Amino acid sequence: MNGARIAAPLPKARTRQPGSSRAMGLLLPAAIALPLLVTASGAWLTWRQVWREAEQEVAHAADASAEYARRIVDGLLLRIARANDALVGLSDAEIEAREEEVHGRLRRASATGPHGNGQRAPYIFVYDREGRVLVTGNIFPAPRGQVVERGEITTGLRGPDAPPVLIGPVQFGRITGEPFFTVIRRREGAGNGLSEGSYDGVIAASVYTEDASAALRRLASKPTGDVLSLIRADGLVLARSLPIVPGVRLAEGSPLLDALRRGADRGSGSGPSGLDGVSRLVAYRRVEGYPVHAAAARPHATIIRRWAMAVLPLLASGVPAALALLALALLVRRGQRDLAAANAGLERHVAARTAALSESEARFRAAVEGAPFPMMLHAEDGTVLALSRSWTGITGYAAEDLPTHAAWARRAFGPERAAARQAALAEEFASGLPADPGELEVRTRQGERRFWEFHDVPVGALPDGRRLRLSAAMDTTDRRRVEERQTLLAREVDHRAKNALAVVQAALRLTPREDAGHFAAAIEARVAALARAQGLLAETNWRGADLRDLAAGALATFLPTTGGTPDAPRAELEGPPLQLAATAVQPISLVLHELATNAVKYGALSTPGGRVRLSWRSDTTAGLLRIRWQEEGGPALSGTPGRRGFGSRILGATIRGQLGGMLEEQWPPSGILCDLALPLARAVAETPEFALAR
Repeated sequence: MNGARIAAPLPKARTRQPGSSRAMGLLLPAAIALPLLVTASGAWLTWRQVWREAEQEVAHAADASAEYARRIVDGLLLRIARANDALVGLSDAEIEAREEEVHGRLRRASATGPHGNGQRAPYIFVYDREGRVLVTGNIFPAPRGQVVERGEITTGLRGPDAPPVLIGPVQFGRITGEPFFTVIRRREGAGNGLSEGSYDGVIAASVYTEDASAALRRLASKPTGDVLSLIRADGLVLARSLPIVPGVRLAEGSPLLDALRRGADRGSGSGPSGLDGVSRLVAYRRVEGYPVHAAAARPHATIIRRWAMAVLPLLASGVPAALALLALALLVRRGQRDLAAANAGLERHVAARTAALSESEARFRAAVEGAPFPMMLHAEDGTVLALSRSWTGITGYAAEDLPTHAAWARRAFGPERAAARQAALAEEFASGLPADPGELEVRTRQGERRFWEFHDVPVGALPDGRRLRLSAAMDTTDRRRVEERQTLLAREVDHRAKNALAVVQAALRLTPREDAGHFAAAIEARVAALARAQGLLAETNWRGADLRDLAAGALATFLPTTGGTPDAPRAELEGPPLQLAATAVQPISLVLHELATNAVKYGALSTPGGRVRLSWRSDTTAGLLRIRWQEEGGPALSGTPGRRGFGSRILGATIRGQLGGMLEEQWPPSGILCDLALPLARAVAETPEFALAR
């Protein structure tokens, strides 16, 4: 069968009947209106789909911005905690007396820890109870005569009900002149003799507004023109992917500002921006645990352009058909006037009118059959008058299989649901109104389950009085599958996060505790290694990470650069581009960290002229990823060590237990030699985006 056909012919007009003129007058407008109705329905359905997709994409962009903001605040609070640890037990007078020593501690606290891509190290400021600067991590000596210009920095945390963290206003640096905002926390454990819980000043860590704005620009989708913003709960704009005057606030009366003040965790809206007047679709998310919201906005113009591109093919077919039918109707009307004026040629004019009606019916059939989405025209008695080719193509049923709507319902919904569907259809015919859109599961001839969103509208009646309805459907199966995949991805991210926490817990449990300082440094280093791996995974949506990037993170200090002394210890990386599987990134990161730590303490990276060569290759014949760690120029080795340290136990447990691989260690006098052999199926990503370079 070449396509769908009319299952039952429309009644033809008879000559010389009083009702013929009335039937012609009703049928011609219906024939003209139908293509326009089909086109308008398709355009509306397309608009709804494009708008829903834009809402989902903007919501995802807001989620990503909120996660980025959370990482910024977490990183600053980590540095504040380190700074507070450096000040525990010191009074204000002792800090002033030992300012140079304390300044050095704060400088190291601000420089250590992970940094975002392109983010500069923050400045740390310590203020006393009166708001005066005690010491800083970037200025020595500190300008103690100055009092904080923004009172909220030191007054916002004074009260007993003060929040644990305060996001400060946008300020301009006295030295750099650049705008920045701060994350502020109370100072704890000071030696000023105050009772526990008393306000004893604050510690603030800064982030440059331009650094945060640049990160938002990298997150924003350039083709869609999305705008990402970080906004304080009172409407102060902290950073934005588009240029903005530092310190600007949302306009009073803004729906977004009202939602932030109500403490809403998430939401969306649409309208002109109070910052630049551009109409946008907006989604906002509260940054978990902090008084900051992330907002993502997409211009209405971008959404309209996407819709116009999608609806253009429909207009290209619907409008010409409507114009052609309109021209035909004008010709018929002119013929009717001639018929009334020349009664002598009545029979001839009636024949011409009948022929014109048949032609209009043919065009009517063509408009329905050629619709680019499933469409059925059916009468009140259940007769199916027309089916689009899309309907029969998707379901696999021929037009002959569906002579009535009841036959379609039995095949698509099964006996039980078919009865309910027929009852609902009878009510729709009785009301004469468009039905509310609804999504139903249908079964094709091959037994495949698909989901259709139905839209039923009345389209007049036949000359014999039978009312007509047009049922149009949009196949939403692919969209539902995308939503299901997104749900699975969210679960996978949650699973990965729990695995990372389990690894951190294991490191805390297994690291020797004899020396508190050594314990803290070891845990911090291992967590930093896991954080680097986590960052690389996040950049690829948890699909894997490049082995060279992972190794460069572990050995960054020793890779060849333009600076440094000629005899400084160096590390060399050699191997083809190779993408690790997501499940292997964290274990391999921990292995490289342990090897590098051992080399820095006892091996080649502990002495001038020492060299470490890390190489890798894929052995497809054996199905293995081979990694070699070779040290030269370090302290001479006297053979296999008598006992295995904690790092060696981690290597063995990770390589053999987690990755199912093999580990071979040798201790020649020139330096340690470590060969790893990991199964390619478990260590290397095999997705199209991360094909192994062989």
